[in-house]
Amino acid sequence: MAVAALQVHQVLPLMIDAGIDVLDVVQTSARDMDLETMYRRYGQDVCLSGGIDMQKLLVSGTPAQVRAEARRAHDLWGTRGGLVLGPSHEAAPETPIENILAIYSS
Repeated sequence: MAVAALQVHQVLPLMIDAGIDVLDVVQTSARDMDLETMYRRYGQDVCLSGGIDMQKLLVSGTPAQVRAEARRAHDLWGTRGGLVLGPSHEAAPETPIENILAIYSS
């Protein structure tokens, strides 16, 4: 018997109702987990951790692209808190150090 995979959007509201404070991690390259969607749906209810794609952007992007994505996240959240911005998981070994530094220099 095949079991349908649950999407984060089916489970996360239940987890929020149960009292979680932080969703770790937000992998923006996963289906329907881009920062704007996650902010719009959950940004008022739970702190999100992650948000910088480590599979594509950090490995293959330029420092300028990484800075732009970090700035976009800052623009969404403003100064209200609720986002721990960083790689969605640990950085892959082939990630240029300049791209890691770019997250925090935006």
